[in-house]
Amino acid sequence: MLNLIPVLNSTGLNITVEQYPVSLKKKLDLYRILHRFDAVVLQKKLLSFPDFKLLRMFSKRIVYDFDDAVYIRDDQATEPVSRTRLARFSRTVANADLVVAGTPFLADEAAKFAKNISIVPSAVEVTGIPVKNWQTANERFVIGWVGSGGNLRYLENLAEPLRKLAGEYPLELRVISNKPAYMEGVPVVNIQWSLEGQAQEIARFDAGLMPLPKTHWSQGKCSYKALQYMAAGVPVVATDWGYNRQVIREGETGLLAEDDMQYYRKIRLLIESPELAKSMGDAGRRLVEREYSIEVV
Repeated sequence: MLNLIPVLNSTGLNITVEQYPVSLKKKLDLYRILHRFDAVVLQKKLLSFPDFKLLRMFSKRIVYDFDDAVYIRDDQATEPVSRTRLARFSRTVANADLVVAGTPFLADEAAKFAKNISIVPSAVEVTGIPVKNWQTANERFVIGWVGSGGNLRYLENLAEPLRKLAGEYPLELRVISNKPAYMEGVPVVNIQWSLEGQAQEIARFDAGLMPLPKTHWSQGKCSYKALQYMAAGVPVVATDWGYNRQVIREGETGLLAEDDMQYYRKIRLLIESPELAKSMGDAGRRLVEREYSIEVV
């Protein structure tokens, strides 16, 4: 949500951002000033019963905004169901004045407990960001991925098709993350993630990857990674799952893959068909400009 603040401020809104405190004293200090604001936006965080009760008591309006399946544990957990998370989620959305969900799937989950729900998709920058220059070819085909170190496991699941491709074509895998990646048999270039530098690096990709496991947790993802690639004019190959199916129009704005073999075939298609890669990259950017840019959303 932080990326939306400059645009929201430009509309005349006065926005203050606070991290939810840990200590009781700081919580009380926060509660005491909430009456100054017309609305409080609680983003993703699920509060304990007493904390939420106090937040509700001192706030004129509460907007709960979420873009992940926060009501369950992530897909690394042995047991994804969490009674505590679900209880906090149901209480929060039921008592918020407005619930903002990132996808229809998440909105359906909120609708089990809440009535006033809006769907607002993830938005990305399109104005003033670097865009893929297809006139200047990379020496090797650059397959890219951007994400946190905790999600590298998703990329590692593609080791088999990427190794096969690396044995057949001159390519490299560029990973933009806060942790380094290693993949045997695949030339990997690790790039330290930074908010300022990631857009420049993404625009150097020839194809962007968004692999996902097919779990309830990942079904709640809002395809932000795919939107970043598309905004930069980079064709995307993503798992055929969840909101990816809405964002990516198969063969037009990107490619969807069911399994390792499909990932192999579809990345290979982009390697062997640079005109198609450019066409998809251009179409993806136009789609983001129309439907997912910060200005539009």
